Amino acid sequence: MAATFGIGDLGLAAYGNSKSFHTLCGWNGTSCGHGGLNLRYARLNVAYDTLATYDSASNSCIDTSGDPNNWIWYNGADTPASQALKSWLTEAQKDGLRPLLAVNSAAYTNLAATEPADNPRLPTADDYRCGLQALMQAAGPGWNLWVDDWEAFNEPEQGLCASTAAKFVSLAEQVAAQQGRSTDSIVAGAFSSNDDPLDGSNHPDCGHPSGDWFIRDYVQGIKSLGLSPAVWSWHPYGDVDASYTGTNNWHQTGDSASYINQQFTSPPAFWLTEAGTVLNDGKYGQYIDGSATAQANAARGFKHLGDAPNQAYAGQISRIYWYQFQTYGDGASQGSDTWDSALLGLASVDWVEDGAGVPRASYCVLAYGESPQLAVNDSRCDYLSSPNVPSTDWEDPRG
Repeated sequence: MAATFGIGDLGLAAYGNSKSFHTLCGWNGTSCGHGGLNLRYARLNVAYDTLATYDSASNSCIDTSGDPNNWIWYNGADTPASQALKSWLTEAQKDGLRPLLAVNSAAYTNLAATEPADNPRLPTADDYRCGLQALMQAAGPGWNLWVDDWEAFNEPEQGLCASTAAKFVSLAEQVAAQQGRSTDSIVAGAFSSNDDPLDGSNHPDCGHPSGDWFIRDYVQGIKSLGLSPAVWSWHPYGDVDASYTGTNNWHQTGDSASYINQQFTSPPAFWLTEAGTVLNDGKYGQYIDGSATAQANAARGFKHLGDAPNQAYAGQISRIYWYQFQTYGDGASQGSDTWDSALLGLASVDWVEDGAGVPRASYCVLAYGESPQLAVNDSRCDYLSSPNVPSTDWEDPRG
């Protein structure tokens, strides 16, 4: 069974009606999934305290939906995270895309100079439980915008100890059970790019000064809690970028599949919940930024992530999500963003993801199913020579 595809991007509500997105998602007038990349899924990172957190003074959960500390930059304006989430879910439902919410660290850094005591960047167990309870209530009977897939915590290596991150998986399963969500998918992992359990080079864990301890400690923590998650995920941007040469790469994906399969008697499903061609990546950006051929090759590598070795059964990698759709201008660069893995390049510094950007060669590979050779010569995806491209980009003025 071949993997199916999704999109991960906060801007979905802004560009969801655009022609460029409809072509990519395979819009037939009613829903996506009928052409293009045949998108079936949408993913969003959502701060744990978007709707609620724990208050130690009252020893209870408190409403944070209107707290200005967790407002986010959304569609060209600072917006309550709760409002952005509801808009995003509404658009995903309209597009016929099954939503996946990845619980994330707090977004306080947008407006607050210091970390607030009531919603720290990284949650305690009580913070996490309160936040997830509110999210599951809202993204269900509260808003009648149902979410049935949840990543326990997005890229937990970015600040959490592995033991804490493993406990969050257990907490997520407990909250789901309490809310009668026995059929929901609680996804473990969501490991960051290049975090590899076998090559001994990335992401130490608490108490371990170096080496690839995090995934190993996390898996052992999961097992010590008596858990056997049905789905695991990771973010193989490095595999996609390394495919810029024209040869598909599966380093992180093959290693992760091999290691996790060895740890559990019942092989889980694998979802690759973030991946894309990163133009400003420190390792590969010099080869990809400004090269339509490299971008097209990497996009083809993305489409072939489901062919990675070491799968326990055909189709074990069952979902693959691309991030992101369009640059919008975040103030760090005139022509790009601090992070840029977009299919549409910035056409004007309007700070809005509206689907009006100029397609890159990677878009032609995904939206039209073209080979890299055809994509780099397709005028519909000629971002590099567009007269609308600003004079400077992240590293290369050519895009």
